[in-house]
Amino acid sequence: MAGRSLVAIDVTEIMMHWYAGRPKAEVARCLGIDPKTVRKYVCAARAAGLVPGGPPVSPEQWAAHVRMWFPSWWRRRSVSPPSP
Repeated sequence: MAGRSLVAIDVTEIMMHWYAGRPKAEVARCLGIDPKTVRKYVCAARAAGLVPGGPPVSPEQWAAHVRMWFPSWWRRRSVSPPSP
């Protein structure tokens, strides 16, 4: 599978699909990313005590989780391009 640059919305989407109960392989196939990438982010959610089918989590809450779990990743992707 070709490599693809992820942005926060993609990671949020990974989390939402997984949390809805979809298998990691299906999430990877659906989003066009490597299954190991899905596993990486799901492991962080599981380590935080989250399991599929729990109480509802909004996209904003997922984004906050991603910022907390992967702060260096988030900083690299949140830099805005310079203004013209």
